[in-house]
Amino acid sequence: MKALILAAGLGTRLRPLTEKRAKPSLPILGVPTVWFPIWGLSKHLPVSEVFINGSHGWDSLVEALADKELLNPKIKMHLSDERSQILGSSGALQKISKEVGGDTLIVINGDSICFPDFKKMLTHHQKNKSKLTVHLKKFKAVEETYSNFKIDSTKEFGLVQGLEGKKNEGVMFSGIYLIEPELLKTLPKGVSEFVPSLLKPLLEKKELFYYLEDAPWFDTGTITGFLNTNKTILDKVPAVQNLIEKKSYSPKKQVWLEKKFSKNFISEIETNGFCYFGGDEDFWKKKFKKYGPDFLGIEFPKNSLEVSNSNCIILSDVFCKV
Repeated sequence: MKALILAAGLGTRLRPLTEKRAKPSLPILGVPTVWFPIWGLSKHLPVSEVFINGSHGWDSLVEALADKELLNPKIKMHLSDERSQILGSSGALQKISKEVGGDTLIVINGDSICFPDFKKMLTHHQKNKSKLTVHLKKFKAVEETYSNFKIDSTKEFGLVQGLEGKKNEGVMFSGIYLIEPELLKTLPKGVSEFVPSLLKPLLEKKELFYYLEDAPWFDTGTITGFLNTNKTILDKVPAVQNLIEKKSYSPKKQVWLEKKFSKNFISEIETNGFCYFGGDEDFWKKKFKKYGPDFLGIEFPKNSLEVSNSNCIILSDVFCKV
C-alpha cells in the first residue's frame, strides 16, 4: 500500500511562521508535522512507500524528512517536486500515478493532523468495492468554518448524499481519503482540484463513500491551531509520546525541552503553564527568568528580534503574539 501527503501549499493562514518554511516542516513538540501522519500510518497499515509533494519552503521540507531520528527503514520516502508549478489537490495524484501502480492509495492533507482507525476504514473501503472513501468526523461550535458533508450520520459507512456550504457545525472532511488507481487515470495532466475532478463526478454517479469516525483531529494551519496542537496533542493521543520523545523530553508537567537541553535548565527559570524550549538553552536563560503561559520557543532568535515570554511563538527570526 502507498500514501501521499499533500504538502505543497503556501501556508497563508499560518503566516508569518511559513514565510520561509513549508507548513509540514514546522514542529509539534519538536517533531516536524509531516512525521505525524507517517507515524500513524505505520502503526495500522502495511504502507511501503510514502510520497510527499512539496513547493513553498522546499529546503525546510527536505531537511525535515531527512531527520535520521525519525526515519522508518520499512518505508521508502519520495519527494514530488512542484516548485515550478503547484498542481493542486488532485494534480499531485496524477503526477505520481505511474509510481502508485495498482495499489490502493491513501491521501492525507498536510493542513491537519488526524489519527483515524486506518485499518477499519480500509476494511469498509474494500468490502464495498469503493473507488474513493472520504474520512469524515462530526464537528460543532467551532470558530473556523468547514464544508458540511450531507450523509446519514447514524451510519458509520455509506454513500455521501451531497456537499453543502461552510458551517460551524455538521460533518466535516478530515483531509484523509482512500482512492483506487483506476480513478487516478481519469485525472487530467497538470493542475486539477479534488472537489471538481473527483468528488462531484462520483457524487453524481452515487459512488462516493464515507467512513464516519470521531477520530482525534488537529488543525495546524493557523497560528492558534498550531499552538493548541502543541499544547493538547499528548492529552488527546497519549500514544504519540513515543514519537515526540525521539526529539524532546518533559522534565515537568506541561514543560517540554529539546533533547539536547540539560536537565538543570528547568531549575534556572520559572515556568507557568505550557512551555516548549528549543534551540539554544543559554539564550532562554539569559533572556527571561519567567516563561508562560503558552510559550513556544522553537528556535532562539538569530538577530535582535524583540520577543516576549508568554502567549507567543518564537521561530528564529519570526515572533508571533497569540
